[in-house]
Amino acid sequence: MKISHKAVVVVGTLGVLGAFGLLAASMAFYLTPFKAKPLSKDAPRLTISEVKEILEANFTEVHTVEEIPRNVRLDYTVLTGNRFEMVSPGHPVSTDAIIPGVPNKRLVFAGLGDQSAVLVFERGGIADTINVAVFSHKGNGGTWGASIDDYSVHDISGLRDALQKGKFEAWGRFVP
Repeated sequence: MKISHKAVVVVGTLGVLGAFGLLAASMAFYLTPFKAKPLSKDAPRLTISEVKEILEANFTEVHTVEEIPRNVRLDYTVLTGNRFEMVSPGHPVSTDAIIPGVPNKRLVFAGLGDQSAVLVFERGGIADTINVAVFSHKGNGGTWGASIDDYSVHDISGLRDALQKGKFEAWGRFVP
């Protein structure tokens, strides 16, 4: 069987382009925003005005726990005092009737910005709740958390809308 020189060039070119495509896709994953160092344990609490201002920035949304950078997971621990234990959407979540080895939190989405990050997650229990944690690394940094009274929040735009309408209760002593 005779193979023409043109066919080899075309197949070779397609292979090189495919390799560059894979490289670009993998770089996009590793070059996600939010390269800040984790917040300190004494990071101040943000005001709702600061949170709304932070949410006006551009965010890259991610929808699996595996895509959440380690620094954001550590920020969650700083804010809540709890280890970051969460499952991705579609996975089973524990409730008040504890399921051994299954976290009681499920990611809705995370937003990653240049100097801030947002986690929106569901907490399982007798009454499931939707919660938001906001982390800012601008200036002195800061954290904020709240329960959201709007189960339709599935992206940054929906979160902005819920906060604008006052559909939240900032965390007090109880932190999910």
